[in-house]
Amino acid sequence: MAITTDQLAEAIQRLAALAQQPAQPQSSVELSQTAKGATQVVKAYAASADEAAATAQRVYDTITGKYAPKVEP
Repeated sequence: MAITTDQLAEAIQRLAALAQQPAQPQSSVELSQTAKGATQVVKAYAASADEAAATAQRVYDTITGKYAPKVEP
């Protein structure tokens, strides 16, 4: 199946239209902690800084609860 010149021109126009769309704003938040040689780092991306921070904190709490070294009192 061969591509016609018209099909190629239409595809190029669609790609050009996509390339001209503005990028969505994106914020990132990085949380990290080092404790006794163990490091947990979370980097979250979202449309707003508040959303990114909430996601990062939620994931960070989950992984530190699961992977952080247990400290005996």
